[in-house]
Amino acid sequence: MKSWNFIEVFWKHWSLIDQFLRRDIAGRYKGTTLGPFLSLLVPVLMLMIYTFVFGQIFNSRFGYSAKEGVFDFGLGLFCGLNLFNFLSEVVTRSPNLILQYPNYVKKVVFPLEIFPITAVGAALFHYVIASIPLLIGFVIIDHRFPFGFIWLFVISLPLALIALGASWILSALGVFVRDISALLPPALTVLMFGSAIFYPINAAPTFARPFLALNPLALLVDCARQALFLDRPPGLFGFSMLVLFGVLLAAAGCAFFLKAKPAFADVI
Repeated sequence: MKSWNFIEVFWKHWSLIDQFLRRDIAGRYKGTTLGPFLSLLVPVLMLMIYTFVFGQIFNSRFGYSAKEGVFDFGLGLFCGLNLFNFLSEVVTRSPNLILQYPNYVKKVVFPLEIFPITAVGAALFHYVIASIPLLIGFVIIDHRFPFGFIWLFVISLPLALIALGASWILSALGVFVRDISALLPPALTVLMFGSAIFYPINAAPTFARPFLALNPLALLVDCARQALFLDRPPGLFGFSMLVLFGVLLAAAGCAFFLKAKPAFADVI
């Protein structure tokens, strides 16, 4: 298998990916009382806190409507947080993905490269669940069905590719550098505040806007909000560039993982 052809990983190991993905999702809720409702409860609670602090106290607005109120701001905030949480879940888990399966590392024929795929698949499942209250919120608060909602799942495609590439790289590095897990929380905090989740891109200082324009997450968050509030699909050129970036990162991540894979058994 060519190291850059990550599509072949899906094709050759689809049944195994499906098996571990089901096990991953079921294992997360095993023994819990609320089950999948946990994926709804936690984002909603965080949304209430952030909406109160940024929407009520700081009186922040995204400016997509002249009549935008604190609840509309909350919906826009929730939209951005869902995308960030999707990426954050994958990135946080990645450094320990291989370390938690030492028995599989010893098996030369086992495709360890499927574990980042299952991590992204599980995060995507939780993202879909967390999007349900967002849709309900628009129906209740704005008294309309946001037809741009369907674009959210199109917009999540380049983010999923970016998350997959990052997961392959971090899961391989995590085998050799155990400190990565400790460095990720502050890095993710910087990413969260630097991705225009709590503010519109045009509200950032002039010197900061070029950096935001280079942040794929910030661009995808803005695309998602425009789809929800303005029913505006993502721009073809900009979105194509984000997909291309995601494909290149996924290919590079897969190649890096497969190159590092033979040395895993010597370290674990």
